[in-house]
Amino acid sequence: MIEHDPSIQRPSNPDASLWRFMDFTKYVSMLHRGALYFARADQLPDPFEGVGRRTRRGAHDAGSRRQDRVFLNCWHQNEHESAAMWRIYLSSQEGVAIRTSVKRLQETLMAASEQVYLGAVRYIDYDTEVVAAGEVAPYFCKRQSFDYEREVRALLRAEHDAGDPGLYLEADLSRLITEVVTSPDAEPWLSDLVRSVTEKYGLRLRVVDSSLSEPPP
Repeated sequence: MIEHDPSIQRPSNPDASLWRFMDFTKYVSMLHRGALYFARADQLPDPFEGVGRRTRRGAHDAGSRRQDRVFLNCWHQNEHESAAMWRIYLSSQEGVAIRTSVKRLQETLMAASEQVYLGAVRYIDYDTEVVAAGEVAPYFCKRQSFDYEREVRALLRAEHDAGDPGLYLEADLSRLITEVVTSPDAEPWLSDLVRSVTEKYGLRLRVVDSSLSEPPP
């Protein structure tokens, strides 16, 4: 279920498209588990994850951060593919992007037995703007230099540190995913492989080539 927090900004348009970019192996893992992957906050590259307001001495308050108990699932909001996202989030040419909508993601999270927070990330100046206090709200703020990500993220909290680098949340992928797009740099055979593997896991998803791979007119 989705836990509501007034300090977290909700995505404003339920029909807005969301994208998640991943290597092919991670896509297969998602299908195999029938679940979405949530990475532990301290495994993400941004050291400001979960940083709160500035203290009187000018340092950022990290007292409420429990990165070992916070897990994040991140999406890029855009009506079109992003060349930058492909470059940043793929470690090889064999990758895909799964596409959904805000509404479909909300419905997926509402069906979960775990409490999940969902919100649009605010991009702020940490030196001048106030971050809401608490263990959750600071994870929905990032530095302005990351605003190209246009991120919507879901957050899970664990009661205890299990030492796991990530958690899986069971999801109905057939209802969540509207299409699967193969990397613009992928070889032609990847689309056929993605279709084959997807069908082997009992899913009938639309698989298309990246629009960025189309030749100029």
